[in-house]
Amino acid sequence: MSNRKHKPTRAEAAGTGMFRWAGVLGILIAAVFFPSLKIPFLLDDYQIYLDYWPSVSGKAFWHDVTQHFQQNRFLTHVTWYLQLLLQSPGRPDPGGFHIVNMVLHWINAVLVLYLVRGFGASAPAAALTAALFAVHPTQMEAVSYIYGRSDLLVTAFLLGALMALRTGSAPLRVGGGQGCPVPNAPVSEISRTEISPLRVGGALVLAVLAVMTKETAVVLPALYLLVSAVLRPAFARFSKVAFAVSVLSAAASVAGFLFLKTDHADNFGFHVPNAARYLLLQPFCLFIGLARAVFPTGFSIVYQFDLPGGVLDFVVIGPVLFWTILTGACVRQYRRGQRIYLFALGWYLAALSPTNSVVPRIDQISDRHLYMALIGPFWAMTTLIESAWSRYGNWIQKAAWTGVVVLGGLTFARNVTWQSPIAVWQETIHAFPKSHLAYRELAGEYGRAGNIKLQIQYLQDATRIAPLDWTSWNNLGIAYGSVDRRAEERQAYQQALRTVPGRHRAGIHHNLGYSYQNTKQFSEAIEAYRLALKEDPHYVNSKHNLAVLLWMTGNAVEAETLLADVVARHPHMDLARQNLERVRRSRK
Repeated sequence: MSNRKHKPTRAEAAGTGMFRWAGVLGILIAAVFFPSLKIPFLLDDYQIYLDYWPSVSGKAFWHDVTQHFQQNRFLTHVTWYLQLLLQSPGRPDPGGFHIVNMVLHWINAVLVLYLVRGFGASAPAAALTAALFAVHPTQMEAVSYIYGRSDLLVTAFLLGALMALRTGSAPLRVGGGQGCPVPNAPVSEISRTEISPLRVGGALVLAVLAVMTKETAVVLPALYLLVSAVLRPAFARFSKVAFAVSVLSAAASVAGFLFLKTDHADNFGFHVPNAARYLLLQPFCLFIGLARAVFPTGFSIVYQFDLPGGVLDFVVIGPVLFWTILTGACVRQYRRGQRIYLFALGWYLAALSPTNSVVPRIDQISDRHLYMALIGPFWAMTTLIESAWSRYGNWIQKAAWTGVVVLGGLTFARNVTWQSPIAVWQETIHAFPKSHLAYRELAGEYGRAGNIKLQIQYLQDATRIAPLDWTSWNNLGIAYGSVDRRAEERQAYQQALRTVPGRHRAGIHHNLGYSYQNTKQFSEAIEAYRLALKEDPHYVNSKHNLAVLLWMTGNAVEAETLLADVVARHPHMDLARQNLERVRRSRK
């Protein structure tokens, strides 16, 4: 019997090393994002519990799930709903949402680690790339902003699908091009694996889940083509089956965007004053996003830049020249066999294409949109660093990891700042004094803090900066109503109705009706509620309030019909059920 100890193979040692790096990534993320547990709801986060919290109960679960299946980000909504189901009664705690986001971020960092390693990078380069992805301040918004979960989920599913569709790995270039496959390497040196039906099935499931999470899943075919054609040399077999899977997922994503989200079409910038000038701004926005990765300063929860005056504006010419020069440099390096730089550029632009450049949007750029897009640039940065440490010594590697710690410190500090929503929006106004969105959201935070005077003041500022912003006018009307300034309240609602698009008109009519109801002007309130239902026949609050007023004014028959419809559609709405019982008793 031999007493010799088992000596692990290279594969076993590499696997153990990757597991250790996964643990290190978890520790880094926990340390850097720990302050996010105290970040309250921000911006769209409030919509989570406004939409779901009043109806959270076992009997209403499947009703609400099927109702929200019509939304394009169905799976993301389901995760929020399930978390609310598991929370104790009372106001929902944002801490639980942040924990889930941190776990998802860790999963994505591990996927980046394995994916970059599988695409041919060395283990140290893959670990450094994953660490940059894990702690860089640009990534903070997608993780610490609860509503950014869709970006976390779609990244996880898309990276998982790419891993499943991978056909092999190439050896590394030795010397100045670490992380790059060796051009013209013999086929015998390449790990060539067939894509099994199980892997194809797994990739298809992940692609479907990505589609159900966020419409940006449409980029999967572009990313797969990029990996096959740019990063992987010609000897790495292109899989028609894998490409078909990615195309099917993209087609489903487009169908979901066009058909499931038609009621949100007005959110995609059709009210932007000058769409052509907006599109001219996109090279500048893409430049800003890349600059944030290299120079991590000047962050904001929203970015709002002035539209360029024309094609000769420096905001247009400067970025176009930058992208032209950068693309030429990447192509030159590609011809020299260093493929990673062209891959990084293509990955960045492809991942951002459905978010920033397809249609004009209200938010011109957002840090969370960069979450998956920066994987390519991070890998390119790591490749440059690895080339330097192979040439000048390991002190470069130590300096790089010191930089990771510094970046983590910046992210930690930004998480601490976000613990005060008022501080977040004050910081944004300082950076972008013309951002009506920042003024509007700061007003909302003052309103939640009970300071109605400052809420009204900042909403007035928002309407002066953007007179066509119906949301600011609507919020101003609500603020006036909370202090019984009825004439100004109704004037603000009327101004909102002059600019509000499509489906949102029902909500403004409802608010106007509620204002009249509070002053017992029932005929005007009834008229406003009917107008709301004309815009949206299923607007539940208007239907319920209209029924109550009709009952109070003697029309019990129509009131009973309306209340019965509300109860049928919203069985969890106890107040409607109680009022329906009262109406039926009064008719006996």
